[in-house]
Amino acid sequence: MAHGPLPPDDRLWRHPSELAWEHPATSGTSRGATAAAAVGGALLVGVLWLTLGDFGGGVRVATERVALVPTASIAPRVVSAEDWAVEVSHLARSTSHTIVTGPDDPVAAAVAYRDDGYLLTSALAVGADADLYVEGAAGLRPARLVGADPVTDVGVLAVDGLLEPSVVASNPSVRSGETLVVVTPGHDPVTVRVDEPVAASLTVDGEWLVGVVTLHHPARDLPAGSAVVDDTGAVVGLTVAANPDGPGAYVPIDVARDAATEIIDEGRARHARLGVSARDLDADEIVANASAGALVTVVDPGGPAEAGGMLVGDVVVAVDGEPVSTMAEMVAAVRRHEPGEAVAVDVIRGGEPVACHVTLGGT
Repeated sequence: MAHGPLPPDDRLWRHPSELAWEHPATSGTSRGATAAAAVGGALLVGVLWLTLGDFGGGVRVATERVALVPTASIAPRVVSAEDWAVEVSHLARSTSHTIVTGPDDPVAAAVAYRDDGYLLTSALAVGADADLYVEGAAGLRPARLVGADPVTDVGVLAVDGLLEPSVVASNPSVRSGETLVVVTPGHDPVTVRVDEPVAASLTVDGEWLVGVVTLHHPARDLPAGSAVVDDTGAVVGLTVAANPDGPGAYVPIDVARDAATEIIDEGRARHARLGVSARDLDADEIVANASAGALVTVVDPGGPAEAGGMLVGDVVVAVDGEPVSTMAEMVAAVRRHEPGEAVAVDVIRGGEPVACHVTLGGT
């Protein structure tokens, strides 16, 4: 009676004394297994199920995790910073537009906000110019200024016809040092790095912009109203009309959308107001329990802060539980709330903590 070849030894472990009697496997199956391991990559952990036979009507199954020794490696794809910027800017480029006042006279960029003809841009860049045109994939179209909010530097334009809206980030928060890309029609994408991710402030034409994100890149290279995108290509903000000799900055997209919605629905953007004037606490003004904060210099008579018990000389250290170390952070924290909302304002008064309960006003 002829016998076929012995089955391969499929035990997972052997005593070292047995290895001397092993013969190298030469079958095609072994070569195929080696090729499969190469494709699988390094240290791929698998689960091997072994059927040990049918004893007493049952099947015994042994399970063991084993590491496959790498037999081949695949070099990672390396791209330049420029190529990476082009890749991640692809989504935003098709929804970005140029605002012009005449032939070859661009004044700012704009980003499609909704498919029914609304775009977002820089309020300070477009000003009150009555003759505006938007140039995009559909050509040149007349545009009208729906409204502007100098507090956030958000302007809303409208054109006739449909637009392809931008893909925006569901979570537009960023970290200091994070790399982003600025997308402007007719320009190569610009790679930028985040400087101050929250509550920064700057002055543009006498207007305070608070809560913007500042960038390690000169503003002169970043046209106002341009889309700022993350590594997925989603829009996280719009560049503002910053001083050309200063750092670039952008307004976060969630702030821009909120302002735009109010401009479209109500004719203007509304912002919560505490009803005080304040400045950063100087080093020589540090008191017990307050090494930083916003020093209140004026309390508006009859305003929300006065009604809530705040006094001149208070050092604001938190708004509704959000720590505050500068005047800009205080304003940004207040603006994250709605007019009419009640918040707790923690202050240091005479070295002692005091909690004030303020119903915010509106602008």
